[in-house]
Amino acid sequence: MGIIYLSGVGTDIEKQVSEVQYIGVATGMEIKNLNYNDYIDSGLSFSEVKKRVEEDYYRLNKNGEHIVAGFSLGGSIAIGLSSLIAPKACVALAPLIIPAKPSFESDEYRTAVMKFVNNSLALKRLYFGLRYGFEALHKAEDISSPTLIIQGEDDNRVNPSGAAIVYDKVAGNLGSSYIRIGGVGHNIFSNENYRNEVLPLVGDYCKKLK
Repeated sequence: MGIIYLSGVGTDIEKQVSEVQYIGVATGMEIKNLNYNDYIDSGLSFSEVKKRVEEDYYRLNKNGEHIVAGFSLGGSIAIGLSSLIAPKACVALAPLIIPAKPSFESDEYRTAVMKFVNNSLALKRLYFGLRYGFEALHKAEDISSPTLIIQGEDDNRVNPSGAAIVYDKVAGNLGSSYIRIGGVGHNIFSNENYRNEVLPLVGDYCKKLK
């Protein structure tokens, strides 16, 4: 048993490698990186990206013996994939299901708006995130595997209510768990305190599945 891992949208390959290493150390398992970012950035349509991601998943987890895990958009994709071939478990970290309500008064929001306005690739990534989040919201009810969802209460990128809605649909699956953590933002890998709190939870959960 290993882990098929999907990073957040727009994550460059160096950061993906770091995330894989963090998850690998926390779980003690072999990690297979499913890099969907290259598909999105290559100019493919949503349906073509979705098809390729699903083909990769079928190839990597054809017998359902692995855990599928992801962060942010990777978390929502992991939820969607878990409704196809049931994995050993699904682990979604701050999954992008519903975007956070922006604060129009904040400098961060104004900076983000200008970034999207001036960057067609950023707009495309946002569009893909919204589409995948919407699909994950509806596909969650088809998941039969145990599911771990970890969500920060102070997440400024995704609305925590999305994670709660998904959990309501998988709560009946034996071994499912929903953990909310206060005082943290969105990116668990760039924030050392958040990382040190979340990764042991992921490690303990995955090790119990062996």
